Amino acid sequence: MVIINIFLARQAIYDRSQNIIAYEMLFRNSDINQFDLISNEYNEDDATLKLISNCSTIGFRELTSDKKAFINFTEGILLNDIPTILPKDVVVIEILENVNPIPEVIESMKQLKQKGYVLALDDVVYSTRYKEFGDLIDIYKIDFIDTNKLQRKLLLDKIRKVNPKAKFLAEKIEDEETYKEAAKNLFTYFQGYYFSRPVMISGKDIPIREACCFNVMLELMKDEFDIDVVEKMIELDVAMSYKLMKFLNSAKFSFRQRISSLRQAIVILGKNELRKWISVIAVSNIISDNNEEFISQTLIRARFCELIAQNIEEEKNKAFIVGLFSSIDTYLDMDMRDVLRDLPLDVDIKDALTGEKNTLNDILVLVKAYENMDFEEVGRLLEELKLDSIILPELFIDSIEWSNKIV
Repeated sequence: MVIINIFLARQAIYDRSQNIIAYEMLFRNSDINQFDLISNEYNEDDATLKLISNCSTIGFRELTSDKKAFINFTEGILLNDIPTILPKDVVVIEILENVNPIPEVIESMKQLKQKGYVLALDDVVYSTRYKEFGDLIDIYKIDFIDTNKLQRKLLLDKIRKVNPKAKFLAEKIEDEETYKEAAKNLFTYFQGYYFSRPVMISGKDIPIREACCFNVMLELMKDEFDIDVVEKMIELDVAMSYKLMKFLNSAKFSFRQRISSLRQAIVILGKNELRKWISVIAVSNIISDNNEEFISQTLIRARFCELIAQNIEEEKNKAFIVGLFSSIDTYLDMDMRDVLRDLPLDVDIKDALTGEKNTLNDILVLVKAYENMDFEEVGRLLEELKLDSIILPELFIDSIEWSNKIV
């Protein structure tokens, strides 16, 4: 399985006491701490979607230490209602300065406000069309490089008349003089090289097979999609299954019980949110170079676990997930406990994957022993699970045939 490196940067945002209260998340496509939109292969829409995907993969909690995350949104992403897949108590929707205040955009912003999202307007300069946004903006980011002192004074006066409750963020503060000016003019937040530069963050990701992503999207486009079909498609791609579980661990969702099947995860997310999530990961996984043999072996193991569970009246959905995720630590080059910490799975699934003694773990150990032809261990576990040894080869062959049909 090919593992890819993912990158982003974050720049701290400070309050008047110079405490960090948020981070702006910045797209990066390499380990170089800059993004040149003109020469880069990504346009603004793609960069936003890739950034959202990377943030979800690494985890918002790890990125922000439970502080707010400012993320730039383009006009196209706003109109496709993508922001609502992100947690409102974590993300600040930062409207780019080139977004046109057309009726559709204004309506989208109203909907976001009604749902409790905080909206910021990026790179406000004297020519910015801020008036047409009315009082929908919560935070105005005033650019201290592209404005002079007089322009900033006029901007503050005009915006405060349009939106008396507005808060202001002084961005691109690069020296003590401009910081003092911003503080004197009652700016609430501050950002710039005077305080800190963007810090690079990297992580590991598993590319999703484009064909799988495309087929799921096609099914979801139907007015009445078949949940069985969607479930089967997602469970056949360990990367997609993992990303879905990781995404559901976002603060946007609260669970009274942990997830025990992919179907449960799909139902919790819902058709519209699932469609938006798929569109995000489709763009963010343009590069696809998966090892089909590795995928095939993973599917054989998941199916084998499922069939054994079915024959001993154990929950087969849980057993399938155990088999599917049994090598996820290898994929990501991480400790299994660190991987599972951010997945909202049932405790018994996590226990099985980390080697704790339970029936699901016994099934996984049996499957691994059979793969390695450790027949002494196989015999011991067959006896413990009260499973007839005669059917084991048949179940394994069934698993291979099932995987071959899929792959």
